[in-house]
Amino acid sequence: MVTRECVKQGWNPKIIFTPNGNGVQDKAYYEALGKYADGALASTMYYNPKAPDTDSIIKRFEADYPNQWLDANSGCAFEAVQIVADAVVRANSSASADIHAALKKTDMTPIVMNSGKIKFDENGQNINRHRHNTTGAKGKAASYCAARYRRREHSVSGPAIRGSLMALLWANVVLSGVLMGLVYGLIALGLTIIFGVIRVVNFAHGAMVVFGLYIGILDRTLVGHAHDRSCPNCGRF
Repeated sequence: MVTRECVKQGWNPKIIFTPNGNGVQDKAYYEALGKYADGALASTMYYNPKAPDTDSIIKRFEADYPNQWLDANSGCAFEAVQIVADAVVRANSSASADIHAALKKTDMTPIVMNSGKIKFDENGQNINRHRHNTTGAKGKAASYCAARYRRREHSVSGPAIRGSLMALLWANVVLSGVLMGLVYGLIALGLTIIFGVIRVVNFAHGAMVVFGLYIGILDRTLVGHAHDRSCPNCGRF
């Protein structure tokens, strides 16, 4: 919804960052947005592209489910089955109490998900789980893992991404402040010139400023961004 609204408003941010958000890792996100899905970032659970069995698991998954992706939900479900199977083997029993006791002692290397050794605390949470940075690229989710893993194409660590995001945020805030100050200065300059020349306060000056604002909005929505080659159809969502 955030991305679609940005497209409707004609705003083309360089990055949309959604901590623990849905969308970027989901196939439906790209089916709904097409090329506009590229560039968004999500920090979420995801599979480890460098795990030894990841490629073979993805191939088998795509063969069985050709219209789906191996995403966080399917990856976690697969990993959960492996954890339970490991507990059953260690418990050497089919009794639920024995399996539950074995689950509490789990110390397992994950097969496909991005995580350290799988160990559970008293609340049943994996204490070594990792967040995974994913970005939309060329109509599909591309992964940036934790610092010790590497992306399929480029090596980018989590701190580096956070630093880039913070720099981009500050640049955006500064630029927005400068532009807003220029607008206020232009309004004040118009009032000053009119009053200085004819010595009359123009009470319609604000209305003319608002009229110019509506002209800009009409240009962005009705003309269809003919002047903006980078996003020719943004106003048509």
